[in-house]
Amino acid sequence: MKCDFCGQPNLTDVQHCASCGGNLFKSKLRVVYEDGRSETHYLFGKNYGIGRGKKNDIDLRDISVSRHHAEIAYEAGTFTINDKNSKNGSLLNNLPFESSSLKNDDCIQLGSVLLYFLEEPGSHRKRNLDTIGFVQQEYLKLAEKTNQKISTGDVLKTVLELASSLVHAEQAVILQVMPSGEMKPKVERHAKNDKNAIARQPNRYRPLVEKAIQTRQMQIEFNGTNTPEPASSWRRIAIPLVPLQSSDKRAQSSKCVLGVCLLSRDEPGLALSKRKKELLSAMAQQLTLALENELLHDASEQSAKINQELALAKEIQQRLLPVKTPEIDQCCIVTFVQPCEAVSGDYFDIIRISDSLVGLAIGDVCGKGIPAALLSSTVQAAIRSQLDHTVSTAEIVHNLNKLLLHNTAKSIFLTLFFGILDLEKSEFRFINAGHPPPYCISKTGKIVELTGSTPPLGILETNFDAERCVRFECGETIIMYTDGIIESHDPNKQIYGRKRFGALINAIYSTPRSQADELDHVVGEIRSELTAFINGARQTDDLTILAVKRT
Repeated sequence: MKCDFCGQPNLTDVQHCASCGGNLFKSKLRVVYEDGRSETHYLFGKNYGIGRGKKNDIDLRDISVSRHHAEIAYEAGTFTINDKNSKNGSLLNNLPFESSSLKNDDCIQLGSVLLYFLEEPGSHRKRNLDTIGFVQQEYLKLAEKTNQKISTGDVLKTVLELASSLVHAEQAVILQVMPSGEMKPKVERHAKNDKNAIARQPNRYRPLVEKAIQTRQMQIEFNGTNTPEPASSWRRIAIPLVPLQSSDKRAQSSKCVLGVCLLSRDEPGLALSKRKKELLSAMAQQLTLALENELLHDASEQSAKINQELALAKEIQQRLLPVKTPEIDQCCIVTFVQPCEAVSGDYFDIIRISDSLVGLAIGDVCGKGIPAALLSSTVQAAIRSQLDHTVSTAEIVHNLNKLLLHNTAKSIFLTLFFGILDLEKSEFRFINAGHPPPYCISKTGKIVELTGSTPPLGILETNFDAERCVRFECGETIIMYTDGIIESHDPNKQIYGRKRFGALINAIYSTPRSQADELDHVVGEIRSELTAFINGARQTDDLTILAVKRT
């Protein structure tokens, strides 16, 4: 070996020149083990294999190091370190790498062993950190980053990496508990192409995982058993991810566990110190917070989506209702709609067919939200389009039933009361398809329910009733309504009911005729009665009334 300073030859791997005393080595590698052992290797201008075993140029006697973990190569005056597909991976200055050139004071971590690269003897070195110190330092850095914009996936992955490094786990996975109770891998860490990856062997780890969930405590398997022996080494660790607000004795249900962090080794690992267990518990809380934040974010997005859909459905429904009550000769029409917080399928329409014919429709789609609102829109369009070529209520309702049967889900149906008022003949022809029967009040105060035996639409292909017909002369009134009226309830969940509503109509028309003759007064009385009965109770359906009086 020739000295770079004096040019004199020297024996191979001699540290100093025999002639001038100059350094023959290029750099030094300071090795620090977790148990405090340390050693120094002198690097000359050649390549060095690093790993666990005497076949390596630098033999690192630590179980966390792979047999052929890394290589330091020398070329053109520069040392480069290359990871050799190690199981536990390698870090350079706390960052994963596959290949990187080295400079003075670089810190390499192979498993739990730290290697400091020094270009000049006696140069200033970073403080030696054992594995616990290193992991704790990185964990604190992560805790600071979580106040910034960092994704849940990055947090989970980073914490899982730190937990694995802390105990030298060969495999690690975060199993998330789904609403169904099934556990699905959220984040995994294992050797490349590892056929024994935890996620591929759920039954092998299930007993330990289930016990962690049931007890809500860290479970450690020692040498194939759950019973620790003196100086025994761990094989598997299962840490339940339990929200802090669920940690009291009142919430000991396994449903409060969001997931499990599972760490595993094929060969027994080192014994776990109390400090390492404390760090694992702290990391488990970080994982739990990350999962909780993700769930809350998802719930917030879902809530925003639902609110957006409800707003759209509300808009669709409002467009179905007449902007203002149309003025019809020889008729007085009063409407009342009190929407509930949810969007229902209530619908009514007043259609001027000709100077003497007026179509009246009121219906209720079984369902809420956008599907109900859209179906109501379809019903309105279907009725209006048919009135261009027929005024037969039976034919219109029959065609509408076929449309619903062939184009909607089996769980959706429509109750409908549809009629056509003939002002010239003073007749009202109608079909009632499963809708609450309207009240027809004569000039003398006699009350008749406009019933029918036709079932709700969209359920059966059946023969419908022929249209029915009643006289509808000057001074007579028809009050149509949806089931939200009779199904409204008070704070004690007591239902208003058809019987009570019928009694109210009867009482109104038993009053002096001067009041009952005013349709606004009649609808106002109904509103006042319902408001007093409901008494602020939250309703689940719209309250809709369509009242028509012949003048």
